[in-house]
Amino acid sequence: MDREALLTAVMTYQIERLRRDYDDFLRDPKWTVVGEFFFSRVYGCPDKKERDQAGRRIFDSARKVLGAEITGNLAKLLELNELTDRLDQRLIDKMAEMGVPKFTEEAYEQAYRLCDNYDDRRRQIDLILDGLKYFHRLAFTPGLGVALALLRPYAAIKKATLIYDFLRDGYLGFRTVRSITLFADATRDREVARLDRIYGRRTDQIIIRTGRTTRRTTRRQNP
Repeated sequence: MDREALLTAVMTYQIERLRRDYDDFLRDPKWTVVGEFFFSRVYGCPDKKERDQAGRRIFDSARKVLGAEITGNLAKLLELNELTDRLDQRLIDKMAEMGVPKFTEEAYEQAYRLCDNYDDRRRQIDLILDGLKYFHRLAFTPGLGVALALLRPYAAIKKATLIYDFLRDGYLGFRTVRSITLFADATRDREVARLDRIYGRRTDQIIIRTGRTTRRTTRRQNP
């Protein structure tokens, strides 16, 4: 497979994998909006690169209007996307190096492990959790709706309406849930368990679902 085909296959698989692993949340009306926003708009957004560039253009104006704390967390979202892009490119390089003739989950996970960037993957998970908590705080920050409305003219001037729409939709979407704890805990436990499984590390897997919690332990192996 050439690099372009690998990139398309990797991106498609990763979005499908998230939908598969969080199907219980996506099917639950309470969590559908949050899940769709985070998996489709934060990671799976087709214009993610353009949106992130818009975010950098509007950053100073956003800090004046929204405040340092909110824009500081926005910077973490940009860091998450930059890190994810680097990790994806490294993964594609490794799959190309392996000479993968056809994309499979087995080949993907083999390349994932051979990239040997466990710490970066853990950082990616931490930033995902920061992003979830950021949008939830954003949704319940007093006066934030007015502040976002004030930000819109700056976004238009800087040709950064993509990032404005992103923030507005996150603000509105996360207002549908009073607490993000269940979703954030499930995301942390599922993603860490998956990472440790691929790397052959022991993990106490706590699979949190919307209706029940189960636990299972996998055997520790040397990574």
